[in-house]
Amino acid sequence: MAAIDSTKKSARFLQSRRYTHDTYTDAQESFTSVLDINANEIYIDQDLIPSSGLPYNSSGQDGSVYSSNGQQVMKYYYRYRLTKSDLNNEVWFFTNPTGSTSGIGAQLIDTGQQTDFISPKYSIPSLANANTEDVTPGYGVKVLVDGVQQSVNNYAFDYKTGVLQFATSAVAPTNGQVVTISVYQYVGRKLASQLGGSKTVYDIFKPTGSFYATTNDLQVTGSLTVTNGVSGSFTGDGTGLYNVPASGVTGLNLSQIADGGATASISNTEGLRVNRNTEITGSLIVSSGSAIFNSSVTAQNSDLVLTSGSGLYIQDDARVEITGSVFIKGDLKVEGLTTLVQTTDPNIESLVVSGAMRVVENQINSQLIRAQIAIQNLGTIADVSNNSIIDCGDGFF
Repeated sequence: MAAIDSTKKSARFLQSRRYTHDTYTDAQESFTSVLDINANEIYIDQDLIPSSGLPYNSSGQDGSVYSSNGQQVMKYYYRYRLTKSDLNNEVWFFTNPTGSTSGIGAQLIDTGQQTDFISPKYSIPSLANANTEDVTPGYGVKVLVDGVQQSVNNYAFDYKTGVLQFATSAVAPTNGQVVTISVYQYVGRKLASQLGGSKTVYDIFKPTGSFYATTNDLQVTGSLTVTNGVSGSFTGDGTGLYNVPASGVTGLNLSQIADGGATASISNTEGLRVNRNTEITGSLIVSSGSAIFNSSVTAQNSDLVLTSGSGLYIQDDARVEITGSVFIKGDLKVEGLTTLVQTTDPNIESLVVSGAMRVVENQINSQLIRAQIAIQNLGTIADVSNNSIIDCGDGFF
């Protein structure tokens, strides 16, 4: 009957070959997967473990947790007290809390057993022999017995399981001695924490050229930061969106607002144009230029005020129609013909002057017109240099 050759079996596993018969050579065994690794054992934040410039190496930093980009990565233990095996003093465990001084059983895993410590393989080559308390620290553990540092040749530490083994009983601690260790422990995420319910892998993203794409709907409950822009469309609540270009909003026209056929637009050449009635509850101030009206202007229960330096100009065939009274505080200058017509009651005067009224001559270019007042069917009262004619009628004298 064939015996189990442990040396051959281990060597074949390291070559990713299975082990069946000790009489077979390595070349005769089949290639296969020989390691049983589950999602609870796979680090996904290993890229965040610093390969140099380790942050902690002293007593005041015991229990400190190093984070990168908001993600916890590793925890530092300074001279943490280990728990011995109850079988002998050669094997010690990293448990939390530290166990009894009489030791714990080695056959079963203690519930407080700590695992996943960071080994020197994560550091740069120049730190391969540096320990966690050096001035320039590395990931090599520092083991002390009653405060005395032990030679790395006297022990082996399993970074995965947290078990410390002394090489022989001759170099192992004696009863009552205290063993401590300084070490970094991985506390980052593992693959299992990133899987869905019932440990299902949700493979929704597929590589497409230089990027990953999905046709599934995505729901983001936290923050989404995009550094190189988003292509496509967005549907949903836009609260918190900013720096969205006008071209990214369908139907947006920054120079126009509209409601059905009613529009208000602004341009550099035509200014503000509104094609519906416009209500201004405050003031309309024209500080320069002109206010030109191509239709009627109605001031309802309000005033039209022209301040100093302003004017009201009626051009061409335009007219001002006032149904009511006009109060002018200041001078009224009319260039052209002024006609006052009484259209409601012929017995009421068309013009009433309270105070003095003066009629003076007028000169247009080289033509001089003397002051005069002409009364229908009566005659003309004129300047003394003119011949005035007044028809007094029959029987006046």
